[in-house]
Amino acid sequence: MRKTPERFHLLETVYQYSGHFTADELYEKMQGTYRISRATVYSTLDLFLRAGLVVKNILHNTIEYEKCLGMKAHCHMVCTVCGMTQEFTNADIEREINSARYCKFIKQNYSVNVFGVCYKCQAKINRQRRENRQKVALNDSCKPQKKQK
Repeated sequence: MRKTPERFHLLETVYQYSGHFTADELYEKMQGTYRISRATVYSTLDLFLRAGLVVKNILHNTIEYEKCLGMKAHCHMVCTVCGMTQEFTNADIEREINSARYCKFIKQNYSVNVFGVCYKCQAKINRQRRENRQKVALNDSCKPQKKQK
């Protein structure tokens, strides 16, 4: 790999992120401090990926990157409603992956994504359900009652 000032500055910026980022977010962040093209950002991220300096995740239909050098492997909880992503570790998952034997394959890292609904979205959905039930009950109570014979 050629050692260029652009690559060093990109790597420095990548390792300032504490979580996930997209190539476009990295490009925008670079614009304030360093003139670099969007194509250079994408090609350098691919280079960093091959060198094992970043990992690529596909979360909520977006390609996101995160630094991986010196990082502990972890899992992601991804809300399918709002897209919130939260990292977590789980000793049972880690133990299973580390004890597994891989035929003709050397494991370097892993990523596990758990998809579901976060607590904020659950609360919003439950609130909407209660409101809908109340509306139905109110509408039913306002209808004229049929007389019994």
